[in-house]
This record gives sequence, C-alpha cells and structure tokens, in this order.
Amino acid sequence: MQGESLRRAQASLNRHLYYPPEAVAQGMEGEVILLLTLDETGQLAAVDIARSSGHVLLDQAALDAARRIGRLPGSRRQMLFPVSFRLK
Repeated sequence: MQGESLRRAQASLNRHLYYPPEAVAQGMEGEVILLLTLDETGQLAAVDIARSSGHVLLDQAALDAARRIGRLPGSRRQMLFPVSFRLK
C-alpha cells in the first residue's frame, strides 16, 4: 500500500506543482523533502518540510502543491516525500 500511496501522491503533486518563474530566472534548483501526515481515512492532515531545498521559493512551491494532494490509499501514517526542482 505504501508504494501505491507514493505513486498517487506523486501523480497528484505533479498536477499542481509549478516551478516559480522567479526561481527559474535565478537558476534555482534543489530538492525539498516533505513530511506528509495522513489521517485515519488517508486524507492529508498536515505537510511539513523535513529538509529544505535551501530556497524559500522552491520550498513554498512544494508545500503549496502538496496541500492539494487530498486523499491517498491507506490509513493514518506519516511518510517522507521528495520533491525535485531541476532546470533542464
């Protein structure tokens, strides 16, 4: 079930994640590690930064996208969730 939750979370996050134009203009890259807390129904109850990307703009974009994930399969738990920002 954990693998399915991660796949669903990633798919949902990808629909809502955007690379802030300011961050692109400044050449910012990084990875944010989020701590997702799900309630007993699998609904996202909280999201926190477990490890910052080192850039406030990227951290905030990851938090904003994660807050839109909604419900995932499974029950109450926490999981670490990486969000990468890479310029190609």
